[in-house]
Amino acid sequence: MPEELISAKLEKMTKIKNKSTHETMSESLEFVRSILNESSRVSALIGMAEFVPETVNEALKVARSIRSTSSQVSAMIAIAKYVPEIVSEALDLTRSIQCETSRSKALRDLGEYIPEELMSKSLTVAFSLHNVSSRVSALQGLAKYVPRTFRSEKLAVVQSIQSEYSRISALQGLAKHLPEIVSEALEVACSIKTESSQVATL
Repeated sequence: MPEELISAKLEKMTKIKNKSTHETMSESLEFVRSILNESSRVSALIGMAEFVPETVNEALKVARSIRSTSSQVSAMIAIAKYVPEIVSEALDLTRSIQCETSRSKALRDLGEYIPEELMSKSLTVAFSLHNVSSRVSALQGLAKYVPRTFRSEKLAVVQSIQSEYSRISALQGLAKHLPEIVSEALEVACSIKTESSQVATL
Protein backbone atom coordinates (compact mmCIF):
# COMPACT_ATOMS: atom_id res chain seq x y z
CA MET A 1 0.00 0.00 0.00
CA PRO A 2 1.39 3.44 -0.98
CA GLU A 3 2.70 5.58 1.90
CA GLU A 4 0.16 8.34 1.19
CA LEU A 5 -2.74 5.90 1.58
CA ILE A 6 -1.28 4.56 4.82
CA SER A 7 -0.94 8.11 6.15
CA ALA A 8 -4.51 8.96 5.19
CA LYS A 9 -5.85 5.83 6.84
CA LEU A 10 -3.84 6.42 10.01
CA GLU A 11 -5.00 10.04 10.16
CA LYS A 12 -8.58 8.85 9.99
CA MET A 13 -7.86 6.33 12.75
CA THR A 14 -6.36 9.09 14.90
CA LYS A 15 -9.49 11.21 14.63
CA ILE A 16 -11.80 8.47 15.80
CA LYS A 17 -9.68 6.56 18.32
CA ASN A 18 -10.63 8.74 21.31
CA LYS A 19 -14.22 7.57 21.04
CA SER A 20 -13.58 4.23 19.38
CA THR A 21 -15.26 1.00 20.43
CA HIS A 22 -13.41 -2.23 20.98
CA GLU A 23 -14.53 -3.34 17.52
CA THR A 24 -13.16 -0.18 15.91
CA MET A 25 -9.81 -0.60 17.59
CA SER A 26 -9.66 -4.24 16.57
CA GLU A 27 -10.33 -3.21 13.00
CA SER A 28 -7.64 -0.55 13.18
CA LEU A 29 -5.15 -3.02 14.63
CA GLU A 30 -5.84 -5.47 11.83
CA PHE A 31 -5.16 -2.72 9.30
CA VAL A 32 -1.87 -1.84 10.97
CA ARG A 33 -0.80 -5.50 10.95
CA SER A 34 -1.41 -5.57 7.21
CA ILE A 35 1.10 -2.78 6.48
CA LEU A 36 4.00 -4.38 4.63
CA ASN A 37 6.55 -1.62 5.19
CA GLU A 38 8.12 -2.49 8.56
CA SER A 39 9.01 1.07 9.58
CA SER A 40 5.50 2.30 8.76
CA ARG A 41 4.00 -0.59 10.70
CA VAL A 42 6.13 0.17 13.74
CA SER A 43 5.13 3.85 13.60
CA ALA A 44 1.48 2.91 13.37
CA LEU A 45 1.69 0.43 16.26
CA ILE A 46 3.43 3.00 18.43
CA GLY A 47 0.74 5.54 17.53
CA MET A 48 -1.87 3.16 18.90
CA ALA A 49 0.06 2.29 22.07
CA GLU A 50 -1.76 4.86 24.22
CA PHE A 51 -5.08 3.19 23.47
CA VAL A 52 -3.99 -0.40 22.94
CA PRO A 53 -0.94 -0.92 25.22
CA GLU A 54 -0.36 -4.46 24.02
CA THR A 55 0.62 -3.09 20.61
CA VAL A 56 3.94 -1.99 22.14
CA ASN A 57 5.09 -5.59 22.43
CA GLU A 58 4.03 -6.25 18.88
CA ALA A 59 5.81 -3.10 17.71
CA LEU A 60 8.97 -4.25 19.49
CA LYS A 61 8.78 -7.62 17.79
CA VAL A 62 8.43 -5.95 14.40
CA ALA A 63 11.21 -3.46 15.18
CA ARG A 64 13.63 -6.26 16.03
CA SER A 65 12.92 -7.88 12.67
CA ILE A 66 13.87 -4.79 10.61
CA ARG A 67 17.00 -5.53 8.58
CA SER A 68 18.40 -2.01 8.36
CA THR A 69 20.25 -1.32 11.61
CA SER A 70 19.64 2.44 11.54
CA SER A 71 15.92 1.91 10.81
CA GLN A 72 15.75 -0.68 13.57
CA VAL A 73 17.33 1.73 16.05
CA SER A 74 14.92 4.51 15.02
CA ALA A 75 11.99 2.21 15.65
CA MET A 76 13.34 1.09 19.02
CA ILE A 77 13.93 4.68 20.11
CA ALA A 78 10.24 5.39 19.48
CA ILE A 79 9.34 2.36 21.60
CA ALA A 80 11.76 3.31 24.41
CA LYS A 81 9.21 5.82 25.73
CA TYR A 82 6.99 2.87 26.65
CA VAL A 83 9.63 0.20 27.27
CA PRO A 84 12.69 1.85 28.89
CA GLU A 85 14.25 -1.58 29.40
CA ILE A 86 15.21 -1.72 25.72
CA VAL A 87 17.46 1.37 25.83
CA SER A 88 20.56 -0.74 26.45
CA GLU A 89 19.72 -2.91 23.46
CA ALA A 90 19.13 0.18 21.32
CA LEU A 91 22.47 1.64 22.41
CA ASP A 92 24.29 -1.55 21.46
CA LEU A 93 22.61 -1.45 18.06
CA THR A 94 23.53 2.21 17.67
CA ARG A 95 27.18 1.32 18.09
CA SER A 96 26.91 -1.10 15.16
CA ILE A 97 25.50 1.46 12.68
CA GLN A 98 28.10 1.79 9.92
CA CYS A 99 27.21 5.30 8.75
CA GLU A 100 28.66 7.72 11.30
CA THR A 101 26.14 10.43 10.48
CA SER A 102 23.32 7.98 11.23
CA ARG A 103 25.10 6.75 14.36
CA SER A 104 25.46 10.31 15.61
CA LYS A 105 21.78 11.05 14.95
CA ALA A 106 20.72 7.87 16.74
CA LEU A 107 22.77 8.88 19.79
CA ARG A 108 21.13 12.31 19.84
CA ASP A 109 17.65 10.84 19.52
CA LEU A 110 18.30 8.18 22.14
CA GLY A 111 19.80 10.65 24.65
CA GLU A 112 16.47 11.54 26.25
CA TYR A 113 15.93 7.93 27.34
CA ILE A 114 19.46 6.93 28.40
CA PRO A 115 19.60 6.24 32.17
CA GLU A 116 22.58 7.41 34.22
CA GLU A 117 24.08 3.93 34.39
CA LEU A 118 24.40 3.88 30.58
CA MET A 119 25.73 7.44 30.14
CA SER A 120 29.38 6.43 30.24
CA LYS A 121 28.69 3.86 27.54
CA SER A 122 26.88 6.42 25.36
CA LEU A 123 29.84 8.83 25.64
CA THR A 124 32.16 5.98 24.62
CA VAL A 125 30.05 5.52 21.49
CA ALA A 126 30.31 9.26 20.81
CA PHE A 127 34.06 9.11 21.33
CA SER A 128 34.33 6.28 18.77
CA LEU A 129 33.05 8.52 15.97
CA HIS A 130 35.97 9.33 13.67
CA ASN A 131 34.14 12.03 11.75
CA VAL A 132 34.62 15.26 13.72
CA SER A 133 31.30 16.86 12.82
CA SER A 134 29.45 13.66 13.73
CA ARG A 135 31.27 13.48 17.06
CA VAL A 136 30.50 17.12 17.85
CA SER A 137 26.87 16.68 16.84
CA ALA A 138 26.48 13.57 19.01
CA LEU A 139 28.08 15.29 22.00
CA GLN A 140 25.94 18.40 21.66
CA GLY A 141 22.84 16.24 21.44
CA LEU A 142 23.75 14.25 24.54
CA ALA A 143 24.90 17.26 26.57
CA LYS A 144 21.56 18.21 28.10
CA TYR A 145 20.90 14.65 29.24
CA VAL A 146 24.32 13.76 30.66
CA PRO A 147 24.55 14.30 34.45
CA ARG A 148 27.11 16.80 35.71
CA THR A 149 28.94 13.94 37.41
CA PHE A 150 30.13 12.91 33.95
CA ARG A 151 32.00 16.20 33.41
CA SER A 152 35.40 14.49 32.87
CA GLU A 153 33.98 12.06 30.31
CA LYS A 154 32.36 14.90 28.36
CA LEU A 155 35.54 16.95 28.32
CA ALA A 156 37.56 13.90 27.26
CA VAL A 157 35.41 13.59 24.14
CA VAL A 158 35.79 17.32 23.42
CA GLN A 159 39.55 17.28 23.97
CA SER A 160 39.89 14.42 21.49
CA ILE A 161 38.77 16.78 18.70
CA GLN A 162 41.84 18.07 16.86
CA SER A 163 40.16 20.91 14.98
CA GLU A 164 40.04 24.02 17.17
CA TYR A 165 36.90 25.29 15.48
CA SER A 166 35.08 21.99 15.97
CA ARG A 167 36.30 21.83 19.57
CA ILE A 168 34.93 25.33 20.19
CA SER A 169 31.62 24.27 18.64
CA ALA A 170 31.44 21.29 20.98
CA LEU A 171 32.35 23.39 24.01
CA GLN A 172 29.76 26.01 23.10
CA GLY A 173 27.15 23.28 22.85
CA LEU A 174 28.10 22.03 26.30
CA ALA A 175 28.43 25.42 27.98
CA LYS A 176 24.71 26.02 28.51
CA HIS A 177 24.44 22.69 30.31
CA LEU A 178 27.85 22.80 32.00
CA PRO A 179 28.70 26.48 32.77
CA GLU A 180 32.05 25.69 34.39
CA ILE A 181 33.62 24.78 31.02
CA VAL A 182 33.06 28.28 29.58
CA SER A 183 36.59 29.24 30.64
CA GLU A 184 38.00 26.33 28.66
CA ALA A 185 36.03 27.39 25.57
CA LEU A 186 37.48 30.90 25.90
CA GLU A 187 40.98 29.48 26.31
CA VAL A 188 40.67 27.47 23.10
CA ALA A 189 39.17 30.48 21.28
CA CYS A 190 42.07 32.69 22.38
CA SER A 191 44.56 30.13 21.09
CA ILE A 192 43.32 30.48 17.49
CA LYS A 193 46.04 32.26 15.59
CA THR A 194 43.99 34.25 13.07
CA GLU A 195 42.65 37.31 14.85
CA SER A 196 39.54 37.66 12.68
CA SER A 197 38.68 34.01 13.17
CA GLN A 198 39.34 34.36 16.88
CA VAL A 199 36.88 37.23 17.12
CA ALA A 200 34.30 35.34 15.07
CA THR A 201 34.61 32.33 17.36
CA LEU A 202 34.22 34.40 20.50
